[in-house]
Amino acid sequence: MSEHDAEKLAARYLDGSITEAEKQELFDWYRRRSALPAEWPDDEAPETVRQRMFSAIQAKTAHRQHFRPRLAWYLSGAAAAVLLLSLFILLRQPATPGLPVSKIKAERYKNDVPSGGSQAILVLADGTEVVLNKEHNGYLATEGNVRVRKVAGGQLAYESAAGTGKTVAYNTIRTPRGGQYQVSLADGTKVWLNSASTLRFPTAFSGNRREVTLSGEAYFEVSKDKHKPFRVNARDMQVEVLGTQFNLSAYENEDHSAAVLVEGAVRVLAGGQAMLKPGEQASFNRKHGRLETGAADTEQATAWKNGYFLFANQDIRQIMEQISRWYDVEVIYRGDVSHRAIWATVSRSANISEVLHKLEMSGLVRFEIEGRRVTVMP
Repeated sequence: MSEHDAEKLAARYLDGSITEAEKQELFDWYRRRSALPAEWPDDEAPETVRQRMFSAIQAKTAHRQHFRPRLAWYLSGAAAAVLLLSLFILLRQPATPGLPVSKIKAERYKNDVPSGGSQAILVLADGTEVVLNKEHNGYLATEGNVRVRKVAGGQLAYESAAGTGKTVAYNTIRTPRGGQYQVSLADGTKVWLNSASTLRFPTAFSGNRREVTLSGEAYFEVSKDKHKPFRVNARDMQVEVLGTQFNLSAYENEDHSAAVLVEGAVRVLAGGQAMLKPGEQASFNRKHGRLETGAADTEQATAWKNGYFLFANQDIRQIMEQISRWYDVEVIYRGDVSHRAIWATVSRSANISEVLHKLEMSGLVRFEIEGRRVTVMP
């Protein structure tokens, strides 16, 4: 078996699609390559193995700090070897001696939490609140010259209608923790709204500017109009474009706001200004009042919009912030879990137990679920 084939099997192991035969083939191949003993020494404590494994991964990747792997099959050379070694070790290290994994999981995951979904509240110009996930598909309201229509798949569309009203009306859509929604604005711009986020926008754009206000996170696919720039106002940041695709994260409870450009060009204003090219990001640090730019991992930044979590060497507290919002759970920490960075990818439609299980595969953290509370432990 070639190294490329081994990396493919490692990727299948991570996403849970590997067969028992393939798993054995993978470990047999790696044992031959690395001269590992057939069995791992029984007198080594699992925590010792985990810590040594983590140190090895850090050492191998320290010289490539700016490299952020997207999926396992993008790894190559030494990094791929370390990943395969990690999988080999983890398979042979039970979480608690003497107990089967299924029993351990049942004890710590006392109940499960389903994933979030298409949930949002639309606030019309007159203050009327419409709970979108309780409404049938079809027209919900008429705002001036625009009709508001709910369409399948958790989407809201603003469409031109006959009328003479010229007064600019504003609507607001907000998603709860555990919710997300998609909106097609009157100019054709598409917005994907992440959990615990709010977007305020005019039902129709008039004058020489298109302008909306965001709190939280959203992905924008802006309709091109060279005569009308499109501006997004967030807490500490403004992003201005003519037609482009970008992700903007500006949660009120976080210290950073960040804009990641996928396509086109944008100008970012936040304590200064920066012009971004595709594949770049601008991040504003609220504590230091500083705007910084650099390369971005666009796949990681937009993974939520495409239906999955992608954690590429991320700190466990950053990871749990995302999980907390999407599953609407409280997260508490027991013990020191600082400086624990994890690589994982998993569907956002999975129950929380599946997501936490993927994180536990790192060997760096463990979890307990009780009601809507998740405890993180080293």
